[in-house]
Amino acid sequence: MNKITKIEALRGFVAIYVTFAHVFHDRSYALAEYNFIWNYGDLGVAIFFIISGFVIQLSYERSTDKSFKPYFFKRFFRIYIPLIFVFIANYFVQLIEFGVEGFTIPRLITNLLMLQNTNSPDSIFAPLFNNGPLWSLAYEWWYYMIFFVIINKIKDKTKTSAIIYSLGIISSILYQFYPVFIVQLMIDMVIWWFGVDLARLYLSNKKISFINLKYPLLVLLASVLIITFTEPTEGKEFLFNTHLWRGLFAICVGLLWYKANWKFFDKTIGLFLPFASVSYVVYISHWFLVHEATFLHFLFGRSRLVYLVYFVICLIFSYLVEKVIYPKLNKFFMSKIFPLKNRNT
Repeated sequence: MNKITKIEALRGFVAIYVTFAHVFHDRSYALAEYNFIWNYGDLGVAIFFIISGFVIQLSYERSTDKSFKPYFFKRFFRIYIPLIFVFIANYFVQLIEFGVEGFTIPRLITNLLMLQNTNSPDSIFAPLFNNGPLWSLAYEWWYYMIFFVIINKIKDKTKTSAIIYSLGIISSILYQFYPVFIVQLMIDMVIWWFGVDLARLYLSNKKISFINLKYPLLVLLASVLIITFTEPTEGKEFLFNTHLWRGLFAICVGLLWYKANWKFFDKTIGLFLPFASVSYVVYISHWFLVHEATFLHFLFGRSRLVYLVYFVICLIFSYLVEKVIYPKLNKFFMSKIFPLKNRNT
């Protein structure tokens, strides 16, 4: 299994793990004896951010047209086509189960504008239908946009990283006083940009090591320490200290595993490669198709079996959206926007 395939396998593993972590973390009746395993869902989000930064840098460097238009529409359709179908499915599942909750026109608009965050359920900036994982989707979208702006405005790659990491440190300090969306966004971008720097090492055939990644590691550690040892401020909606600690932990484990030549990877994480191609939709649909689902409880009760069935339904839905619907709609829309251009960008 080559390096890029390993990243895909990791993406598949994280999607499945986050799904089960959300389902079983607080459900002692389902997997009580294994409950300790499911306490690290936010570790999965940190890994997703690293993978995303890596893939965006890799894709951008290998693209033939680096202008904003193809960059924007490729990401726009990749994010929004599946998301719209998830919104539709979420609406009808809730309608069948107990009536629609977490839906208002203002909240729909803020979610379409990628402004949702981890606020209280009554906030218009909360995820639509109270679909918890959607907060990280907003972060991903704005990282895409910030990435394009900064690498096109500042050609020196070392300076781009320095700017992001400096903003991360500043945001970690500001968070104690102003726990607002943009501050939260920039804190986590340190994790996302680590993936960018990782891809730069990979593309330049430089050694991936603690030494060559010392600056992002030190910045991440500094952010963790600033948030951890600062007195809590009322109004914070997210435990960034836990999030960042686990992101730093994931990076260190990954670098050590890489140094050990990925021993046992193919027989463990590698087994999740088949789930990579549907990981995005699994991640944004499992909340209502598995975690909050009740539409089959009348058949199986609140048992392990019912969650297995929900999970299979989630996989089928994700496959249909990712492998059947999205490719066709993406091809159609891209052909309308770029009728004569090479769209491999």
